[in-house]
Amino acid sequence: MRTRATTWMPGMVALVVVSGYGCKQIIGWEPATLMEPDAGGGGSGGEGGSGGEGGVGGVGGSGGEGGVGGSGGAGGAPPECMVAADCQGETHEVGACELGKCVYTCEAGWDDCTAAPGCETDLTTKENCGACGNGCAAFCKAGTCNDPVSVAGGYHHHCAVLKDGEVYCWGRNEMGEVGADAPILSKSPVKVSLPAPGSAKQVDGSGYFGGSYSARTCAVLTDGTVACWGEGNGTPTKVSSLTNIVHVSVGGGHYCAVNSVGGLYCWGRNNHGQVGNGSTSFQPIPVLVDSDVVVVDASTTHTCAVKKSGSVSCWGYNFQGQLGIGSMNNSPSPTMVPGLASISGVSCGENHTCAMNSAGIWCWGGNQVGQLGIGSIMDKNVPQSLSLQGKSPTFIDLGYSDSFAVLDGQLFAWGLNNFGQLGIGNTTNAHNPAGTGLQTVVAVRAGVRSACALNDAGRTRCWGDNTYGQLGDGTTTSKLTPTNVVWP
Repeated sequence: MRTRATTWMPGMVALVVVSGYGCKQIIGWEPATLMEPDAGGGGSGGEGGSGGEGGVGGVGGSGGEGGVGGSGGAGGAPPECMVAADCQGETHEVGACELGKCVYTCEAGWDDCTAAPGCETDLTTKENCGACGNGCAAFCKAGTCNDPVSVAGGYHHHCAVLKDGEVYCWGRNEMGEVGADAPILSKSPVKVSLPAPGSAKQVDGSGYFGGSYSARTCAVLTDGTVACWGEGNGTPTKVSSLTNIVHVSVGGGHYCAVNSVGGLYCWGRNNHGQVGNGSTSFQPIPVLVDSDVVVVDASTTHTCAVKKSGSVSCWGYNFQGQLGIGSMNNSPSPTMVPGLASISGVSCGENHTCAMNSAGIWCWGGNQVGQLGIGSIMDKNVPQSLSLQGKSPTFIDLGYSDSFAVLDGQLFAWGLNNFGQLGIGNTTNAHNPAGTGLQTVVAVRAGVRSACALNDAGRTRCWGDNTYGQLGDGTTTSKLTPTNVVWP
């Protein structure tokens, strides 16, 4: 009869003949996978004795004369696999054979995130980026979320800088302010072709009606230069002579940039002295305006900056007291705003201004729709303290005649609201800070009739006028409350 040998040849099994006297002879070999384990025969019983025990899976020998037959052996289990090819897994599974057992793992970039068999979940999607359930706000790139780290507001457009240094813009693009690759109405974010991919650190935008509509966007690049686009040219072009720049602000046809040592350079339209170089003549190239500057904000016709000392200086148009210097006289050079100390941020609206530190917010200038947030509609030419109900500000930004502040992570708004630009669910002006309901907010940037906020998870929400797609939600329907930007 045929049985397995006690000595194995790798991958093979011997065919053995066993005689009635227990003699064994190998008569051939065959692959182990082709042969089921054979029964080992028990010895035949001697005269009056019991039969021999059966081998593994064998049959007991027959009893001799007057003897008792031997008992059968236990059944053996065949191995699950001999080689990896024997282990065929489900979708995107990789099989391996280990000690006769099949072991399965997921292919790179895939995981088992549901009850479905196999590794069905793509880990390169923004719903499951690098791990099951790790959701992204904008994009998934190389297994990590690539979400906005800052936002910017223009006249009728908005922009964001992503974690990888790319810039995306959306909204009105008649002058190329959204970028050369974007349609005139960009209802969703469109990637801007920067001079070097992934080279942006900060972005800002603005626009104005100077006889005809115009708008522009500028970005600080990782090499310390500034590139701008718009005003008829959608291709980002570097501004000559600027180096080591850390911050840029775009006004209504004029621009300002701060370098790494606090030098402030401005250029462009200057009919009201908004460039700050002491004249009212157009300034074609950047000129040094001030020193020891931390941050600057340029509006349509006036500009303000925070100094390293914590003081604030403003210059330009002052028809409604927006310079905060106690008069209505224009100033073509930086002039210190009295009564402010330890200031960390400043923002300029069309005709009003606000400054902040960790203890409070002060606003001044035009107030015909309550944009100063002091409960009245009277203009003020010196800083006015706002009632914040014990909350601490971390960010402020002003639109045309609307104002925003992040207080302990909550977003508040006040001022003009005819397009729902305050995001409070109605179109009624607010004379005091009103809550928008947004939480965990880290930044907010206003356009003329719209605004966008960024939270600590990298999610961007916009609200207000959406005539030009400036909310970035894929529609041109205006919204009274914050709506998510829809990323491509």
